[in-house]
Amino acid sequence: MSAIKLVSVTGCLLVLSAPAIAGGDSAVSLAQAGVPAPGGGNLSLIIQEGSRNYAESDQIGTNNVDTIEQLGSNNSSTVRQNSVGGLVVDIQIGNGNKFTVTQTGIDPPPVVLVQRR
Repeated sequence: MSAIKLVSVTGCLLVLSAPAIAGGDSAVSLAQAGVPAPGGGNLSLIIQEGSRNYAESDQIGTNNVDTIEQLGSNNSSTVRQNSVGGLVVDIQIGNGNKFTVTQTGIDPPPVVLVQRR
């Protein structure tokens, strides 16, 4: 399994990694810490195609947005957010996919989950 670990402190980060998009058996781990000020926050986008992929996103800050798209079977994703507001969108198309979300903070953000075979 190829793995990618990215860390972003204070700011936004967009993730489109070649190993995560190219095929299966890939892992992406993303950690972000934003500025707790008006307009501060984090944006993550993880796209994986193929089977047996794993995506993980940790976001601390305000107004975080996390989007994970996985196309294939037996993929899993984990999102952890500690924020004020924000959004989590997880799209998984295929069989046997799993999604876990943990949200803490004031007024936890909404979660949109789409799973299809």
